[in-house]
Amino acid sequence: MVTDGVSNLYATLTMNNSVPVLNEVTRILNSEIEYYRNDTFLQYASVLLQPLPRLFTDRSIERGGNVLGLDRYEDDNIIYQLDLAWNGTQNDTKAHSLADKVMGDVTTYLKSVNALKDFQYINYAYEKQDPLGGYGPSALGKIKAASAKYDVGQVFQKLVPGGFKLAGAGSGNKYKR
Repeated sequence: MVTDGVSNLYATLTMNNSVPVLNEVTRILNSEIEYYRNDTFLQYASVLLQPLPRLFTDRSIERGGNVLGLDRYEDDNIIYQLDLAWNGTQNDTKAHSLADKVMGDVTTYLKSVNALKDFQYINYAYEKQDPLGGYGPSALGKIKAASAKYDVGQVFQKLVPGGFKLAGAGSGNKYKR
């Protein structure tokens, strides 16, 4: 998105909620942006950490569940949202490279300590991610069945531009290293 000459992007993942994990993913971001400290293209680089406690899933299950696929996780988790903003479209390549590096390094670390979850919050997902696939096969099957039943003409899948589409769901996430 570009507003007043400033572009931005989000990328997301979900991870275990633990102090050592949070410390390391913070260190990774700080290390990556240090390289750009004296470069004026970057307006800011920030991370939002949103709690995703098991309690939310338990309450959802009590009320009939949902299609996010969170019921497969027994532990407390955190949604990690990378938010970058930079000056001008001429710096798009540099900013996307930074996002790729941060998300790739964070993903690699989380996998190495068995802390990465498949779930990706769709509102924060980056164009290279697969948030619908991150809901898991069972939940994705329910979403596809609902789409077939209530959107027979596939208006939302074929005629509405943008967004993540069911046809591409489950095709993979660039950051699954």
